Amino acid sequence: MKGTAMRRFAAAALACLLPAAPALADGYAAAVKATPLLQTSTHSDGVPLAYPAGTPKITTLLVEIPPGADTGRHRHPVPLIAYILEGSVLVEADGQPPQVFTAGQAIAESSGWHIGRNTGTTPVKIIGVFIGAEGTPNTVPFKE
Repeated sequence: MKGTAMRRFAAAALACLLPAAPALADGYAAAVKATPLLQTSTHSDGVPLAYPAGTPKITTLLVEIPPGADTGRHRHPVPLIAYILEGSVLVEADGQPPQVFTAGQAIAESSGWHIGRNTGTTPVKIIGVFIGAEGTPNTVPFKE
């Protein structure tokens, strides 16, 4: 899959995972509720989303951060949509003010270097959906 086909595939995958447009809800049976969680064309730092070239690869992870722990400083070379299932996470991204995301929030993670910290007393659980490509890492750890 190349270029336009990959973009269509990725857009369809996002639409299925995060039903954010009212038109999507119109296609469901009457008993189904579709609640918009996130609709964006940029990362949380304002950088436009860009799909990587190559064969598409979507990865979904359950990320768990214990109280007092952090993710380590890292960045994502592919778009990452995250949904906070439980707890709250403090995200410190280069050039951005610190932000706290809590259960029930969806975000398009920063494109730059950042770290997520669980400053609370309960575990943080996050569903992460990477819109990547074969051979492209989803996460790159910071190396000094």
